[in-house]
Amino acid sequence: MRKDKILIGVPGFNGIQPEAQEAFMGMIFRCGRDLPQYDFAVRVETKREQFRARNGLVDTAIAMDARYLLMLDDDMIMPPDLIARLIAHDQDLVGALYWQRGGAYHPVVMRAMTLENGDFHAEFYRAADEIILQPGLYPVDIIGGGCMLFKVDVFRKLTPPIFWWEHHIGTDINICTRLKEAGVQPYIDTSIELGHLMSERDVITRADIPLALQAMGRMKEELMADARTYFGMALGELESCALQASQLEARQQRWHDRPRETWEEIKQFYTGYGDWHALNLLYYGLTKHPQMLQWLLTEAHNTLPAGSTILDLGPGIGVPAIHLAVSYGYSVVCMEVEGAATLEFLAWRKRFHKLDDLALTTRTFAGAVPDYACGPVDCVVMLSMLDHCPDAYGTLTWAIEQLRPGGLLLCDYATAAHHKNNEPQHLVTYDQFTLPQWLREHGMDVSPKHPDWMFIKR
Repeated sequence: MRKDKILIGVPGFNGIQPEAQEAFMGMIFRCGRDLPQYDFAVRVETKREQFRARNGLVDTAIAMDARYLLMLDDDMIMPPDLIARLIAHDQDLVGALYWQRGGAYHPVVMRAMTLENGDFHAEFYRAADEIILQPGLYPVDIIGGGCMLFKVDVFRKLTPPIFWWEHHIGTDINICTRLKEAGVQPYIDTSIELGHLMSERDVITRADIPLALQAMGRMKEELMADARTYFGMALGELESCALQASQLEARQQRWHDRPRETWEEIKQFYTGYGDWHALNLLYYGLTKHPQMLQWLLTEAHNTLPAGSTILDLGPGIGVPAIHLAVSYGYSVVCMEVEGAATLEFLAWRKRFHKLDDLALTTRTFAGAVPDYACGPVDCVVMLSMLDHCPDAYGTLTWAIEQLRPGGLLLCDYATAAHHKNNEPQHLVTYDQFTLPQWLREHGMDVSPKHPDWMFIKR
């Protein structure tokens, strides 16, 4: 009696790590025992582009007259009974839950929506959404391509090529969207969770997602969403503009446009290049995650109670400032150079998030060092800022004066000296090796928790 066939297809690119190999073998070992009514075949499609690999697997499944095609990425750690549990749902397209191994570490399941400007947008479900907290089978717009079980007949509803290149949207978003238009509803079983292999012996599940990086990812998503609305750009265009603005040669060229010997000449660098500055800082806000920023996003509320006043000196585009005001209810004062090109974007973000002056306010200063008081405050944040100051010790003296006794100074002073030769805007007008002693002499104690950037006023 002829049995229906199931093809297990893997788009393979860099080889399969031992942990993933072990999981694959455990699953394949169970296939004939759990589902004796089926015949099984396994194919690893080694193509450079993901869409070509997936199309190759579809072609193989159709050619062998398979009933089901299970697509599994080569970095998935699956339970051995995965196939039996997915087939039991008898759906045209069904997947299992796994989590991003970067970004905000979202569960990889999405809603499709159209933005006000007409752009298509796919939004991840959050970890606190009902379908994640209440495991079960749910109809959704988009499931992750790392685990998809198709009834092969659904591909006959589409015009080849079935998958297309992932320039604007991923192959998983593309195939789910096309199938929904053809009347095929994707489902996800959130009671089946797969591990997502980051590196050898480092697997992401809901139990071990790095909370600091998850918070960083959420902040970056919010920042990118704000920037897309502010600049009126599609995602790909904005990413390209930010990348171009971040190039070292662009900063060097603008710095060397004129002499930078006086404060007015230095100030012109931060006030004279319009959106370029905001795009430059957008790139670094999206790609860098210094420890001090992680602490602000994930641990500050354990030290600074709600209602605390935070002075953000040199806030740029408000990478931590907006998050601190919106998420933690802090009163944030952003102190920036008068006329800075980033002030317009920061002011727009304040209005966009409906923050009043009690939550976030922007103040400016004209000289090399602020010359008026805005304290007392509970915390002064100088994130990647001190190395840009033409008078670092004068700026620190002023910042310390704004702090109440017991207040925190957060200053990552040791991060930029090695950039000085190539990054001329990093003035580094202080000695990073003696700075901790200078701070002690000026009323600040080094925090034993974070001695490289946290200081406490006596």
